[in-house]
Amino acid sequence: QVYGLDPGFVRSGMTELLATDKQGLRWLPHVKKGLNAHEDHPADDVGCAVVNLIEISCPLLSGRIFAYNDNFERIAQRAEEIKEHDLYQLRLRSD
Repeated sequence: QVYGLDPGFVRSGMTELLATDKQGLRWLPHVKKGLNAHEDHPADDVGCAVVNLIEISCPLLSGRIFAYNDNFERIAQRAEEIKEHDLYQLRLRSD
């Protein structure tokens, strides 16, 4: 089984460097703005999401992408509906 997980805006050494580095400020100014506005969250949130996703893992949900702050208990309850309606899919269409 395979899953995707959007980690959101995580505070890390890299994002803090981008918020202070000349090139980071030039090319990714939104990083500093996001950190200053406290739009970030700790990496531990993503780790917890991975554990939650593993706990609800089932074939019906395989191949789908979720966000770190999704309600995984609710997703597990809706697994049949998610499969039936083809929800939580990342699409790349060439035509």
